[in-house]
Amino acid sequence: MAGGPCPDCSFSVDKQHLSVCGSAAIQLFAPTLDLFGPQQLARQGSVASPAQRVAWSPFQTNLFAVAVSLCHPAAADRLHEVQLYSGAALAARHATMARVNCLLWTTREPLLLAGQEDGRIAVLRAKGTSQLQLESYLLFHKSPVLCLQESPCAQYVCSIGQDEVLMVWKHQAEQVPASVCHSQLEVNCLR
Repeated sequence: MAGGPCPDCSFSVDKQHLSVCGSAAIQLFAPTLDLFGPQQLARQGSVASPAQRVAWSPFQTNLFAVAVSLCHPAAADRLHEVQLYSGAALAARHATMARVNCLLWTTREPLLLAGQEDGRIAVLRAKGTSQLQLESYLLFHKSPVLCLQESPCAQYVCSIGQDEVLMVWKHQAEQVPASVCHSQLEVNCLR
């Protein structure tokens, strides 16, 4: 893919699709045995600005969320949002207060967590494929949230911020995750 560095790429949960974020679009590919010529699918870049992250839903094979920052013609600031796609079609969008650095679908229920530049973690609930509803914000980090990861048992979500704090959030079914503990760590040692 020409046009600059690739900030993010990921496979769908069923391994049937590969998403690649480019300088101006998200490309979807069907993995094939031919490593030099992946078959491009219908989605061919109509996202107006670079998508920073892609997160595939564990609940529906063709559903994924994208974090984008858009230039708004009427405002001096950029508009940041999480967009939900069902296949190649934009299905829903949710504006955020700050740039989204990381996205994570929880595997217990259709919650999408969005780690933001302002230290907040937005908790969004997917209502089918056509709506993203803000449930709440997880507040603790004093600087950008860099990474979100769910534990293998799906009971905890960890967040790491640029503030060098690792936060562990307990996830309880039908509830927003709650803080369990936090600790200082050297963020560079995780790379």
